[in-house]
Amino acid sequence: MSRSFDDMPLVMANLSRRVQKNVNTIVKKVSKAIGDTVIDTTRVDTGKARSNWIATLNAPSISVIPPYAPGNKLGINETANASAAKSQHKQVFGKFDTAKNADVFITNRVEYIGFLNDGGKHVSPGNMVEKGIQAGKVKIRGLKILSKT
Repeated sequence: MSRSFDDMPLVMANLSRRVQKNVNTIVKKVSKAIGDTVIDTTRVDTGKARSNWIATLNAPSISVIPPYAPGNKLGINETANASAAKSQHKQVFGKFDTAKNADVFITNRVEYIGFLNDGGKHVSPGNMVEKGIQAGKVKIRGLKILSKT
C-alpha cells in the first residue's frame, strides 16, 4: 500500500507513540538494572544503607529511612532489606511515563554511603554506584527505540 503526503500526520503520530512506548520500556529496564545492582552490591551490617536506595521520579529523595528489616552483621547475602528496596523501586519505575516524568532518581542519603562506595575500612571493594552504572550500560545495549515493525 502506497502512502501519500496526506498520510504523513497519521504516520508521524503512530511513530511518535511507538517511540514513546519504547523509551518508557527502556528507561524502566535500565533503571531496574541499576537499582538492583546498587542494592545487591551494598555491604550490609544493620540494613540501613541497603534500605536507603530510594527510587523517585522527577526529583531526588532527601529522606533517610530506617532499615526495612533491621539487624546486626546481616552480611552481603541479606535478602529482606534488598527485597523491600527492590519492591519500592518496582513501584516507582512502573509509574514512569515520558509524558509525565523527566527523570528517574536512585538516591541514598545515608551519611556514610560515600565511605561504603569508596571501600570504607573493609577489604572488599565498594563501587556500588560504578557497578550500577555499568549494569545500566550493559542493559541498554541492544535495546531499540524504534524497530522496523
